[in-house]
Amino acid sequence: MLGKSEGEALTIERDLRKMFENVQKEYDMKCRECEILKQENFLLKKSVREALHFMPIELPETIDLTVPEEEKQAWAERSERFGVVRAKVLEVVLWLNKKEGRAVSYDEVIHAFKSRYSNLYSNLRNPADTISRRVRECRDEGYLVSPSEGYFLVGHKIVDRKVQSGT
Repeated sequence: MLGKSEGEALTIERDLRKMFENVQKEYDMKCRECEILKQENFLLKKSVREALHFMPIELPETIDLTVPEEEKQAWAERSERFGVVRAKVLEVVLWLNKKEGRAVSYDEVIHAFKSRYSNLYSNLRNPADTISRRVRECRDEGYLVSPSEGYFLVGHKIVDRKVQSGT
């Protein structure tokens, strides 16, 4: 049986984990909101600039309609959120590889991701497509390997890190 101090320590640890998860969810939500607001701001400034060509109006000096040059990268490469998804995908594949003892398919990764990170999953527009792309990115970067098409194992980069860290 656990002593009082051990039980309290477990309760504190569980409470801290819950608090951290809540803070992480809030942070992820704020990052998404910020990205949406940046896009809206960009589109509004661009629309007003275009409208001023048809209806010349003198704007106060405090209104700045300059917009940054559009980046040539894809949305997925610009969004910070996909870094979180990529990390979680790697965790899921590692967990599935340990559990199953074999290479896992896209469908297995997507299903496990949905069950382990349901909140994050529900906030993705096209979750199956997004997760599949993150899996391919991880494979291309050497974090995963594909022994046959559509199946994935932990790659040499993760194995090397695990060996170096001793875990």
